Amino acid sequence: QTDVFTSVDWLPDGSAFICSRERVVGRWEEVRALIPADEAAKIESLAPALQPLLEAAARMPDKVKSLEEMLNSMSGAQLKLWAAACQLAWQQSPAVIEKLLLALPEGEAKLKAVKGEGGGFHVAELCVFKLADPAKPKVLLASLTQPALVARISPKHPVIAYLHLDGSGDNASLEVMPLDGGGSLV
Repeated sequence: QTDVFTSVDWLPDGSAFICSRERVVGRWEEVRALIPADEAAKIESLAPALQPLLEAAARMPDKVKSLEEMLNSMSGAQLKLWAAACQLAWQQSPAVIEKLLLALPEGEAKLKAVKGEGGGFHVAELCVFKLADPAKPKVLLASLTQPALVARISPKHPVIAYLHLDGSGDNASLEVMPLDGGGSLV
C-alpha cells in the first residue's frame, strides 16, 4: 500500500504534523467505515446502475464516443463517485463487470485499472501524525470525493484550516476544525 502525501504542516511545537494524503484501500467494508455515511450511500446507490450503463454503452454504435461524452460531462466529484461505484460493482459481481468492460473499446485497460495494481478505492484523508507514535495517525477527515486541500495549522490556536471543494469542483470554501477533530466551521 502506498500513501501519497499532498500537503504537510508541522505543529508550532514540533510534536506532530498534519497531512493530506491519498491511499488505496482494497475492500469496500473498510472504506465504508472511514467515509461519511451519506457519501457511502451515494456510492452504494450508483453501483447497481453500473451494469445497465455498461450494457447500454456496449450496444451504442459509437461506443467510445458515447461513453466518453457522458464521462466528460461529469464534474470531478461525480467522476470519483462513479469510479468508486465501479470498484464496488466489480467487488460485488466481478465476472459480470469484467465481461461488460471487456465488451467495450479499451476494455482491457479499464479492467486492469479496476482490478490491477493501484486498483481499489482512493481515499483522501486529513491526518495528524504525532511523533511519539507516528505509526498510528489520527484520521480527522476521510472521503472518496471531497479531499481537504492545502491544510494548515494555526500558529496561535489548536485548529486546522483547509479548503473544501463543492460538488462541482468549481468553488471552494475555507473550513476550520479543531486539531483533535470534530465539526468544521465554514
